[in-house]
Amino acid sequence: MEILVLKSYASGYRGCVLDDREYLFFQYSRKRGLKILQRYRRSEFENLEHFIGVMAKFLSLSAFILPPQPISGLTEGEMERVYAKIHPA
Repeated sequence: MEILVLKSYASGYRGCVLDDREYLFFQYSRKRGLKILQRYRRSEFENLEHFIGVMAKFLSLSAFILPPQPISGLTEGEMERVYAKIHPA
């Protein structure tokens, strides 16, 4: 699993991950946990660049983490680790 978009909020995170089959947009709330907001099959897109091109209608290109960063799961700890890596203090 790799994380492609990650935004931090006071209450948690929002983002997009990709796995072998899908692109998953999610919200992670510290109070409510993980919620999958939208799923897209990878087979619906030619490749990652095609997916980013389509999603760039809704997200700025700067929102995408390139290359996507590997994560072991959609946990708060993994999101904190990646966020610190892409936004060093």
